[in-house]
Amino acid sequence: MRKYIIKRLIMLIPVLLGVTFIVFLLMYFAPGDPVQMLLGDSATQAEIDALTHELGRDKSFWGQFFSYVGGLLRLDFGTSYFTKTSVLKEILTRFPNTVILAVFGCLLSVLIGISTGVIAAVKQYSIFDNIATAIALIGVSMPSFWLGLLLVMLFALNLKILPASGSYGPAYFVMPIICLGVNGAANIMRTTRSTMLETIRQDYIRTARGKGQTEWNVIMHHALKNALISIVTVIGVLFGNLLGVTTVLCETVFAIPGIGKFLIDSIGKRDQPCVMGCVLFMAILFSLVNLGVDILYSYIDPRIKSQYENASKVKKAAVKESST
Repeated sequence: MRKYIIKRLIMLIPVLLGVTFIVFLLMYFAPGDPVQMLLGDSATQAEIDALTHELGRDKSFWGQFFSYVGGLLRLDFGTSYFTKTSVLKEILTRFPNTVILAVFGCLLSVLIGISTGVIAAVKQYSIFDNIATAIALIGVSMPSFWLGLLLVMLFALNLKILPASGSYGPAYFVMPIICLGVNGAANIMRTTRSTMLETIRQDYIRTARGKGQTEWNVIMHHALKNALISIVTVIGVLFGNLLGVTTVLCETVFAIPGIGKFLIDSIGKRDQPCVMGCVLFMAILFSLVNLGVDILYSYIDPRIKSQYENASKVKKAAVKESST
């Protein structure tokens, strides 16, 4: 298992290089000049040339790209064009707000999605199942930014019980967490329901019931436990998205200073180091979350862990046999 983790970490290198190249290419050929935005329309050509040289934008595409990659090897994400501070410092300053939204949004999704999915599967074709399925379809189809605007109109403008935007206390995170949790709960509910329906029809479930075990024990300790692989996969993808793409719109709607809003602001200002740093940081987080999910598989299903161990033993035996 240790070798598998090391192998997966090494595989991150080409993935991150690919992400870096694609984003760098898009930013290089995107319209707009950050130098002109920094100096304004009244700047002279000499001032423009001096700042262009200072930022290293007078080099060729490959010169700029390899210079940036060289900085990444030193764990240097660059310096913001506008704030003149370290990009990594800017990201880490905003990271706690993104983590709060991602963790609590994922927890809300898990609590609602799994419980609703299990009940809907056990009571298939009941009124609860039909209503839950309809709500789940609406939740999946509903854009998160649109739901966020509806929540602002209801709880901030009409009822006046929650603040509309900002991050000055726990109350400011209530609507964003609900906004993120609804869409994730719909996906988890659909996966849980379909997986549980397939699991509860298996022979070992009928055997457990035949032995006189309670329905709670059959559902929770036999059916749900064996359906967790698919559910954990969806949760892992959801949490990775919440740390990256999904929170971008939510943080923008609610004006929460997280990585997502920082990325949007940086794109608008053509602050290339900040854009590159945010995307790379999100890519690293998503890859680590996927690795964590793969490791979690071995604890949920011992057969997966034994496959890794058996493969390692077979490989060692083959090497020993070839050497003799």
